[in-house]
Amino acid sequence: MLDMKQIDKSKQVMHATFAQKGKWLRRLTRATVAASLLAVTPIQAQTTQGADDQMSNWRQANDAVGKLLRGHVDILKSEAKTRKAVAPADTSNQGSPLTLPQAKRLMLEARPSLFTSGGDSAAERNAHAVSVNEALSALSRAWTQAVGAQRLLKLQEGATEAAEIANELGQRMGKVGNWGADRVLAVGLQASAERLKLSQAQENAVRTKAALAQWVMTDAFVLPEKLPALRGIGARLDLTANPAQLAQERLKRLPNYDSDLVMLRALEATAGPGPLKAWETFAQSRVSALLDGQGTSALTVDATEVLWNHDMRAVLRQRESMAASQQQAISTMAVAQAAVKARHAETILLTNEFVPLAMQAEEEAVYQYNGMFISTWQLLEQFRSRTAVEMALTESQMRYWDAEYAFEAYLTGTPYYPPTGGGASVSAAGAADGGH
Repeated sequence: MLDMKQIDKSKQVMHATFAQKGKWLRRLTRATVAASLLAVTPIQAQTTQGADDQMSNWRQANDAVGKLLRGHVDILKSEAKTRKAVAPADTSNQGSPLTLPQAKRLMLEARPSLFTSGGDSAAERNAHAVSVNEALSALSRAWTQAVGAQRLLKLQEGATEAAEIANELGQRMGKVGNWGADRVLAVGLQASAERLKLSQAQENAVRTKAALAQWVMTDAFVLPEKLPALRGIGARLDLTANPAQLAQERLKRLPNYDSDLVMLRALEATAGPGPLKAWETFAQSRVSALLDGQGTSALTVDATEVLWNHDMRAVLRQRESMAASQQQAISTMAVAQAAVKARHAETILLTNEFVPLAMQAEEEAVYQYNGMFISTWQLLEQFRSRTAVEMALTESQMRYWDAEYAFEAYLTGTPYYPPTGGGASVSAAGAADGGH
């Protein structure tokens, strides 16, 4: 048996020659636990074996681990595949992935109600345009949710598999007496939590695909593996223009805006410019009186000072209504612009920084693992960390496209549907306790 000085010396030699002798390292550095993890017989039974049999089992287990890049992880994957019955492949929906333009085509072709005769009034044409754009926006959001949910399901399957491997290895470590019950229970709870997340991801994938199927009126389609890459937004005028300008353009597309504006002009002409000016002066003086402490009675209209008939009240109500609509449009436009820009910046940050760093960290963890500097559970933890970053990226892409489609539709006159979900939350993987 090696003493501590010999072990330290061995590690120093392995570290110095790791780059040139990676394959040799993978075989040698797992020797201390290979037999205990891969053997299913208890320690008590092993004591009855001869020294030659133990050495033979040790070498066979060590060689099996060393042939694989991720050692015990890859072996557990192979065992799991061997145990599982191979299910027949589902070929019912195989074909080219359903792109967003194709989904829009299917949706429009299946909805004659969105077609028009073309002989309508301007208000009716505006109403028709709003209906079509609203349907297209809803379809785009449904397609994004379905594709994103499928991607999240695939990532969650990987995270669950990693947790199951950690749990299986933990169970084996417990059986051979290398782990206490607390550590075995900890990895078991982690595996159960990931299975729960997997069940939720499976349900969400089915639900979002079913929602998309209702829009395209068929479920005979397959989805792309990933959401489309983001477009650059630096030169987009709709994201740099003044919200008030965009809001005014949007208001002109509303079905009743022109008629409401005509009505306001007619009411103002009926009331007359003189009475309207008098009302503005009267209102300013009454508001000042209220703020000076005269109480709400200061807002009582004195019919001897100002015209307060039906026509005056009608024009004031119309003014207030249109001013409120205009300010609401300006405020909503500013919020919609900010949502697109913020979610675009978030997704770009995840794409260009978090994901590459997580992948590098996982690759480094493999090197560290093959050099016996970290444990199998630390390697699995790094994999789960990288998976979590990819999930955060997918969710961020979903939020971006949701905000993008909502903003584009609002510009055309549809109601604004605020994008769902908050910002991304990711964290670096911590070093897990435990030996190799």
